[in-house]
Amino acid sequence: MVSAILRCSRGTLLDLPFEVLWGDTSCTRVRVDTLRWEDGTVTDLRGAECEICAALCYEGGARLFRTEGKVSLQNRPNPFNASTMVEFEVIEEGVTDLSVFDLMGRRVATLLHGEVTPGRYLLRFDAGTLASGTYLCLLLTPTEHRMHVMEVLK
Repeated sequence: MVSAILRCSRGTLLDLPFEVLWGDTSCTRVRVDTLRWEDGTVTDLRGAECEICAALCYEGGARLFRTEGKVSLQNRPNPFNASTMVEFEVIEEGVTDLSVFDLMGRRVATLLHGEVTPGRYLLRFDAGTLASGTYLCLLLTPTEHRMHVMEVLK
């Protein structure tokens, strides 16, 4: 926990303790529409350019999170017959697992298990030996979990 400052084009708004996770930049842009205070008053910030700045970031190091991008998981086509393309995006470095499970909770395929860097990935999933039915594709990153339903039609 370090002290971070929320600055907007209208000036410095807050100097409060925040937990920060980035490392190679001193400030990160954020979108803040409103601030709701304990006394019930609301400050409207729509249209203001805001960023969070923390002294810890001056030490450098690898950035853990990208400020753009998102965690996502999908497959095309869906439903599918023999194979499908599984597309996912991650925003952080770390061990990532992408697996397919049947509805009984049994892992039927591991598409990826290992270190990844932030970015978008496309993997082919061959379901040739699987029976028709519903399967769950599960993406696990160090801080995020996503699940996607896939339908195999034979």
